[in-house]
Amino acid sequence: MKNLVLILLVLMLAACASTGSAIKWDNARQVKVGMTESQVTKLMGKPFRISGVGEQDRWTWRYVNLYTGSNEAMTIIFKDGVAVDVPRIPESF
Repeated sequence: MKNLVLILLVLMLAACASTGSAIKWDNARQVKVGMTESQVTKLMGKPFRISGVGEQDRWTWRYVNLYTGSNEAMTIIFKDGVAVDVPRIPESF
């Protein structure tokens, strides 16, 4: 019983040590300039943050795991609801 409580405590702490959702890089490679916000959301899920820059919206997906030290981020720029700047994702990701 004591071991079970310890395992549950460790799992709960590990879950609390992360922010956002892990980025699915295979899906990220499918995002192209000209896609709508809805199409991108279907591939990537909800963004971690949306901010406005002039007439453009900057959508950022971010995953930080304090337990492992992993930190991933990806940003797509939209104008009038359409992706206008999409990063190239290397196959090694």
